[in-house]
Amino acid sequence: GGTTINNGTIIYGTNNLLADGKPVTIYEGGLSLGTYSDTVGVVTLTGGGIYTGTGVLTASNYDVSVPNGQQAYMNGNFAGDCGLTQSGSGLLNISGTHSYTGNIAITGGQIKLTASNVLPDGAAVVISGGGTLNIQTYSETVGAVTLSSGYLGNSVTSGVFTGSSYDVYSGYIYAKLAGPAGLTK
Repeated sequence: GGTTINNGTIIYGTNNLLADGKPVTIYEGGLSLGTYSDTVGVVTLTGGGIYTGTGVLTASNYDVSVPNGQQAYMNGNFAGDCGLTQSGSGLLNISGTHSYTGNIAITGGQIKLTASNVLPDGAAVVISGGGTLNIQTYSETVGAVTLSSGYLGNSVTSGVFTGSSYDVYSGYIYAKLAGPAGLTK
């Protein structure tokens, strides 16, 4: 079966601790890889956090649904032939190296960058459902950006957000934008 963390933290002492291809669900508490790496199935995060240190967590998908008024963390190195979805109404803080190959969908709540160059270069970013991508004072480079309802930016305009293109249907942008293409509204 899969692994469910309701409270407390699993601290790795070896590589490949959890079952390959099996789901990992974290309600509260966390997963701490340190210098170790692991490959798992779908990672579902609703609270707590995942901390990889220099290790790498490779998953088949990253599904985040943080409840309103709560926070979760993805700090470290995350990989996989997958993407990241934030669908809750709470806050996901991310840092480290996110090198998964899929897209980033923010359909609710907020993803807040806590460092520059965290998101995968070339990943499409779709913000809808009132979701927010808060870059704070950091700079980031991604692929195509689609904003259909939500917010892209920060309250301080020192970071630069670089996308390969920008399609804006509805929402707010409060960021310095850069990239090879213009903005389509």
